[in-house]
Amino acid sequence: MELKTQTTTRRALLRGAASLSLAATAGCVGDLRNVVGRDQSDRVSLRVKTLPTDSDPHAIHVARRLTNALEAVGAEVELLPMVEEELYRDVLINHQFDLYVAPFHGERDPDFLRPLFHSRYASERGWQNPFGYSDLELDDLLERQRRTAGDTRRSIVADAQTAVAEAQPCTVVAFADEILAARDDRFAGWRHVRPTRSLAYLAVRSVDGAGEAGEADGQSTLTALLRDKRPTRNLNPIAVEHRRRGTVTGLLYDALGTWYGGDVEPWLAADWRWDVHDDGGQHATIPLREARWHDGEPVTAGDVAFTYRFLSDTSLGRADSPVPTERFRGEASLVEGVSAIDERTVGIAFGETTKAVARRALTVPILPEHVWSERTGSASVAGVEVDEGTTTALVTDNLEAVGSGPFEVREVETDRRVVLTAAAEHFSESIGGSLGTVVGAVPYDRLVFRPLPSDEVAVETLAAGDADVVASSLGPGAVPQVGYADAVNLIVKPSRTFYHVGYNTRRAPLSNPRFRRAVARLIDKGAVVDDVFDGYSRPTASPVADRDWIAPALEWSGEDPVLPFAGENGELDVESARQEFVDAGYSYHDGGLYAR
Repeated sequence: MELKTQTTTRRALLRGAASLSLAATAGCVGDLRNVVGRDQSDRVSLRVKTLPTDSDPHAIHVARRLTNALEAVGAEVELLPMVEEELYRDVLINHQFDLYVAPFHGERDPDFLRPLFHSRYASERGWQNPFGYSDLELDDLLERQRRTAGDTRRSIVADAQTAVAEAQPCTVVAFADEILAARDDRFAGWRHVRPTRSLAYLAVRSVDGAGEAGEADGQSTLTALLRDKRPTRNLNPIAVEHRRRGTVTGLLYDALGTWYGGDVEPWLAADWRWDVHDDGGQHATIPLREARWHDGEPVTAGDVAFTYRFLSDTSLGRADSPVPTERFRGEASLVEGVSAIDERTVGIAFGETTKAVARRALTVPILPEHVWSERTGSASVAGVEVDEGTTTALVTDNLEAVGSGPFEVREVETDRRVVLTAAAEHFSESIGGSLGTVVGAVPYDRLVFRPLPSDEVAVETLAAGDADVVASSLGPGAVPQVGYADAVNLIVKPSRTFYHVGYNTRRAPLSNPRFRRAVARLIDKGAVVDDVFDGYSRPTASPVADRDWIAPALEWSGEDPVLPFAGENGELDVESARQEFVDAGYSYHDGGLYAR
């Protein structure tokens, strides 16, 4: 009995122990399920895309500094230099990027901020909000600045700049000076209009004896050097991934007006008359100068009307939804209606906007309807259609360009040169007004653009007398080389081109403004100006270059007024920078940066 009693007691104890064990195990299993059922934290991993050194020495150095800083704060980072066409195709067309570093060519009028940041363009291609950024309050500011003038508009534009600086859809780093070089023994006048502008090639004057120099056929030639091969592969004025400044295509196509002296002056337009309609919208009546396309057909008001419809929808209604151009989208969006009043007079309705803003729309290239109306179908490769959102117009290389500009295409050799010849009887030879004091008859027969692989080779070619001007901005390393070259002048001009870090806000963690702000504080803009640009640039917190428009709160005074560098004298304070990411909601494990 005692034994039985002891056995029973032992079994009871075992049952009790088992119950306790199961209870404990059940608790562990529950905890395990809670842990396993949650998504594990991911290490922050980013790819930084940019241009290679031989294409842009500034962008790669800024990108490398950013990459090193991101690695220092615990992120996994891959730096990817890419040729220009591929980079801009990834960023502007396909939106396949995390971060990128590249230049953007700003404009005189701050209305360029609207297509760059407005949420209505977040899914479009081109330099229309490539960041995918959305902020309804900013949208409202960008709309209102179009309808106001004077101090009211300045205040609204300032608020828009501040909103961008606070949210950081991109981090603006610096405005780069244009460093150019030109010989003065054959052609003069390069300082008056910088050679990155198409207008410069109509403004130069022949120096004594220059007309006698030329090629074997006796034709006088002006040779301009490029640091970009793309114009030898593509002359499509609306192809965004192939255009940097449009220097070459700007000579092939005329616009109604062109920027000169801080205003838009009539060009293909003989004049214009502005009226305000009852609905408050601006309207312009524009008579055209007599002009012909390079194939001999006359330029008509119908071509102008076609161009604005085409820029808004390159399918001309053939696609299920409009397929706008990837360039000139902001300018075209100002136009609400256009009509041919007669053969050489066009009427343009701009909607509710001021004349100062509406004039931007007059600077787009006018296209021949009889050529481009044949390019409205869906693009195809080897007979296979790409997609309805890409028309033939957007991807054609247009190497046999038919424009109405002062030059026409004679020959194109891929990666070697583009040869243009002066068009017969172009109106620029006798244009009046303020432009008439600058442009006139072209003092040479042929204009050749040659791409070269490096700044050093470009300056050597110029110094040897084998070229007349460098039409692309050089790096600061070329300045001493230019200084030692005989008969070569250095031309340095401030520009509206700003280098920036672009964030794809469609993707985490870049969708988080706190994360973007923490990244922005990793960049010492002052050190970048000194070390990367060798002083040939200006640090900035705003994408607006003109002092008349920059927000007072964003004026530079030794450091970024919104997001100062997390360190001193170019040296990152890693602990301070890491704390920025912790405060933004991220965590650290074994030195790595993780999303919580």
